Amino acid sequence: MLLGIKKGIKIVRIGFIVLAVYVAIISIFTHVIQKNRPVLTNDTVKQNRTHIYKTINDEKLKSTKEGRLYISLYRFSTCRLVGEGCTDIPQDGDINVYKSFAGGVAQLIAMPLLNPPASSISWVSQGLAKAGFIPKIYAAEGIGFASIRPLMGLWKAFRDVAYLLLVLVVVTIGFMIMFRTKINPQTVVSVENALPKIVMSLIYITFSFPIAGFLIDLMYVVTAIIISVVAPVDKTSWGIAGTSAMDVQKMQNFYLSARPMDIFTGLFGNKNGFNPFTILLDLPNALISAFGTIPNIVIRIITSGLSIFFLFPWIKNHVFDMLQVDITARAGVNAIAEASAEVQGLWKTLFNMATKPFGLWIAIGLGAIITPLIIGVIIFITTLMLFFRIFLTIMSSYIKILLLVIISPLYLLLEAIPGQSTFSGWIKNIISELIIFPLIIGIFIISIVIMDNTRTGALWAPPFMLGIEPSSMAYVIGMWFLFMTPDLVALVQKMLNPKPLPLDAGLGTFFGGATTGISTGLGEVSKYALIAPKIGPLKRIFENIPMLKDIAKGS
Repeated sequence: MLLGIKKGIKIVRIGFIVLAVYVAIISIFTHVIQKNRPVLTNDTVKQNRTHIYKTINDEKLKSTKEGRLYISLYRFSTCRLVGEGCTDIPQDGDINVYKSFAGGVAQLIAMPLLNPPASSISWVSQGLAKAGFIPKIYAAEGIGFASIRPLMGLWKAFRDVAYLLLVLVVVTIGFMIMFRTKINPQTVVSVENALPKIVMSLIYITFSFPIAGFLIDLMYVVTAIIISVVAPVDKTSWGIAGTSAMDVQKMQNFYLSARPMDIFTGLFGNKNGFNPFTILLDLPNALISAFGTIPNIVIRIITSGLSIFFLFPWIKNHVFDMLQVDITARAGVNAIAEASAEVQGLWKTLFNMATKPFGLWIAIGLGAIITPLIIGVIIFITTLMLFFRIFLTIMSSYIKILLLVIISPLYLLLEAIPGQSTFSGWIKNIISELIIFPLIIGIFIISIVIMDNTRTGALWAPPFMLGIEPSSMAYVIGMWFLFMTPDLVALVQKMLNPKPLPLDAGLGTFFGGATTGISTGLGEVSKYALIAPKIGPLKRIFENIPMLKDIAKGS
């Protein structure tokens, strides 16, 4: 009986200690992360400043000669020593303090800390900068870290939650060891294996934000390297011909600060800005000219004839009248005479058009423009859809990157679980989303280089491709390569990360609910349409709806 009571007291004591520790940890955590932290209201500088000016403005002291002398000495000493009381405005003390004796001493004390006499880090950095291996750095913050700084508040909140969970796990393991909890040998091994994983998870969580910033910086570096390597190959695309250094600088400035509409510039293969005539005329003409001179002429002659036939009503009427001669209802001589008259009228019209410059130029112009324009409109619509595909792909990757940065502490918390390796998956997900930006820019630049550097006719021509006009074929190949951009991006992403995050950040995120709403609404409407034949007013309403007319009639 006594032994059982002692055992129960021991269990209660252990439970109380464990509970007290957990409550203390959670209380400290909630106190640290709460938004409305206690603010110290005891402003010593403000209180002393109030006391100084109270003494200076004391009316009793000002009323006597000795008091005025005291105020002058007091004001002189406070102004020279701490910079207070120099003027009648109390706020001037914040500026005058740097001119006072105390401010000068403080600056002398802080000078060795702000400007260390020797630093190995500074020495190495300055040495590498002087040797030309690294650029001279005047700001110690990268683009990537600065660009995601607005997310630091959310990241810190999730980081604190992850820290709390890790602390609770470590304290639990510590209690298990302290109180010699009897567990099976396999559990002991699991606990021992979990400790290194917990330490690594803690390191990953702590440095996840700067790691993400570094990867964003690396994306810009890779983009600049791609431009620096590929741009000098093309001597005529940017700036002055033959000045490759100028080309690289201009392309880097353009692509590293590109806007959404600049995707059109890349898709159109135009190095001088957005030009819709590249798609509406240049590419269709290149497609037609690629098959040779004779097919090009034949296509344009046929197009000219069809254009004249449909755009000039009197020619169409002559042809239809000639085809509608009723030979069976009339004598043969009359039918032949009537048909001959129609043919003569047609030839007379064509002769008049050919002899009049205006009509001739209309025929030639239509033959040269109509076919490329029709093909160009089709390709332009395709390019427009391609623009939205690329832009939505970029936007989706951007949103996923922000999400991976924000939730990285909780995501990397799973690294502490034995058998899990979330850090490598997190890195792969970020890299697979960041690679989109340099990849798209690289495709745009390579396409321009292909179009500019394969016009000489030296490009390989396999069987069934011989005889095609080189400059037109170069343009077609470059544009074809551009139109493959979304597929190439998806292929590279799949190679880098076969198992991406199962998140849909595309256009369906905004309009996904519309499908559900429409299907639900149509389902409800169809129910009433089925009972409409039995109810007169409903029947009359649904008979006016084209899609539900047959259902309302009961057919």
